Amino acid sequence: MFQKPLLFPWRNVVENILLPADVLHLDKDAARKRALGLLDLVGLEGWENHYPSELSGGMQQRVALARVLLPDPDVLLLDEPFGALDEMTRETLDLELARITALTEKTVVFVTHNVYEAVLISDRICVMTPRPGRVTGVVDVPIERPRSATILSTEEFSEKVREVRDLIGAVG
Repeated sequence: MFQKPLLFPWRNVVENILLPADVLHLDKDAARKRALGLLDLVGLEGWENHYPSELSGGMQQRVALARVLLPDPDVLLLDEPFGALDEMTRETLDLELARITALTEKTVVFVTHNVYEAVLISDRICVMTPRPGRVTGVVDVPIERPRSATILSTEEFSEKVREVRDLIGAVG
């Protein structure tokens, strides 16, 4: 999943989610049923016949997430998927992603430059050096799940943010 949702403007929401089914030649009926279930999972039930131009940025990213989940991969690679969103929408989608990955038991590799986001959604954070990219340190985040926005004000959260920032400082 990329920074931009990359939805086809001529395809409605469910048709955009079904793109992997077309490419991978999946059973169309089973894929459509799964797509409708994913709409519910990502909080877009009732929006299946709308087009990307009718959706907010956050809703478009939810469609992109459902599209990534359609073929049921074991691992999700997300490259700053919420970077272009406003802070409140980003935080909401971070928490939604954490909820969805817990429900689906997916492994997620999440690339972000946002330290708060990394601590909010991660179990383990790898801090990397600039070019060439090498892991300079790892921070485990044993904060209990499910997580909510209330953890942002806890000392445990603040300590993990400091740990990551210290590693970033050591890199820079």
